[in-house]
Amino acid sequence: MRVTMEHREATGIAFGENAYYVDTTVRFSEEERAIIQARGLGSQGAAAGYRSKIPSDAALELPAYLRAFGPMAVAISALVGFFMSGPLGFLLFLGAAGGWAYGYIAPILHAKAIKKHIVEVRHIMSNPAFSFYAPTPAHAKGLAHEVTTQLTELKGLITDSTELGAALTFEL
Repeated sequence: MRVTMEHREATGIAFGENAYYVDTTVRFSEEERAIIQARGLGSQGAAAGYRSKIPSDAALELPAYLRAFGPMAVAISALVGFFMSGPLGFLLFLGAAGGWAYGYIAPILHAKAIKKHIVEVRHIMSNPAFSFYAPTPAHAKGLAHEVTTQLTELKGLITDSTELGAALTFEL
């Protein structure tokens, strides 16, 4: 197994909002691929981490308010649009309707971000590259150490799966 790890910094949209990633590439040897296929190790977890930044508490709470007050905002914007016949009223209505819809869509998006992503062996065999998010360079270094430990355990599992265990007799 050949593992390559690179640390990457991505500049965010807001000033000073950088994201750090640990890009990992895992290449199995032909012997390891044969063992994985023969022993059915494709569903084993190889590494785990977050793909993107975890939303803040405010971002997690906002959709509930948008769902609660969305109908009222849509109704008010429709009234304002009726009395202010023009593009401003229509834009206000679209904004209110979009906010109300976002209140239902955001929890689905946040659920994906909060869930830790587990990379399985079969995914690595078809696509050997994966990336995990870290909030700071120090966290990225710790994450790289965690991924290294997880991949070392995977290598041990593959190695131990080459042959069946020998017969063992003992007294207790």
